Amino acid sequence: MFKKMIGAALVAVVLGGPAHALTIGYTEGSRDLVDGTQKLGDASSSALGTSLGVLGFGASDYRQIDLHGRIVSATDFFSFSATSNFIVEFIFGPISVKNGTKTIDGGFVQEGNTGNKSEFVLELMDGSESKVFQTNILSEADNMGTSLIFKAMAGTPYTFSVQNGPGNNPSGAATYDIRLTAVPIPAALPLLAGGLGILGFVGWRRKRSA
Repeated sequence: MFKKMIGAALVAVVLGGPAHALTIGYTEGSRDLVDGTQKLGDASSSALGTSLGVLGFGASDYRQIDLHGRIVSATDFFSFSATSNFIVEFIFGPISVKNGTKTIDGGFVQEGNTGNKSEFVLELMDGSESKVFQTNILSEADNMGTSLIFKAMAGTPYTFSVQNGPGNNPSGAATYDIRLTAVPIPAALPLLAGGLGILGFVGWRRKRSA
């Protein structure tokens, strides 16, 4: 009986979790195509932002959206919808491009290093939060071992901008690799708690009978 109840609790966890684990990847603009991604046009040419889809855990949602882009004296804009809380982070390399024939560093890499630090801005346009980095290469070591930039709440729609250069005057060229990840509270937690509660009650009854 005890083993059956543990099995039932585990089944509830599995069934109560997301029914899928979808990931989609995009390569923007003049960036070399990253393996396993779809090609996007230049995101700086659309004031409304290039659409990335829906982030969350619904039937048509993606749990993770990977974005590989390149900025040349411009600001790239991207829009998406979110049905759950999410985080935005850098993807650190190595990253495979051109059918695996070349690998590059991931994160944020300034092209043509002149010795001057580049200002890199990542901002959610709903006003929830923005981050500014001044660096030549934003790597995992530069970012103190964590790729987390900021958290945001579910909402629709969202637009974020990627800019290389100070203020409203972007300059220079750089590549960037960004990941959007949905982070909801697992739907199976209440089911697991209920199953463990039943197990505890059965154990208490047995001890009392004994």
